[in-house]
Amino acid sequence: MTFRAVIIGGDAAGMSAATRIKGARPDSEVVVLERTRFTSYSACGIPFVVGGLVAGGVEALVARTPEEHRRRGVDVRIHHDATGIDLDAGEVEFLDQHAGTVASASTSC
Repeated sequence: MTFRAVIIGGDAAGMSAATRIKGARPDSEVVVLERTRFTSYSACGIPFVVGGLVAGGVEALVARTPEEHRRRGVDVRIHHDATGIDLDAGEVEFLDQHAGTVASASTSC
């Protein structure tokens, strides 16, 4: 049985978790749901961007793009909002912001 994981949030912590899972279990299926267009960003740096202490906007806080993570085998879905979690069924419901559709992803953990 293939190990599956769904991670909600593609900031530095979420993408670190996804990368660790893929490293430990290369055959695993890892889906990351991120509501913005950014991944691997330092969320704690956002106040410094807002305060004008970091030039370049939020882009300056990004360590790796969604495309870089996809090349490493992580299914990154930007502009996707998690809307519900069913622990018994092992499913996460999400909204695709662009399509306006609701779907679900299953997980084995």
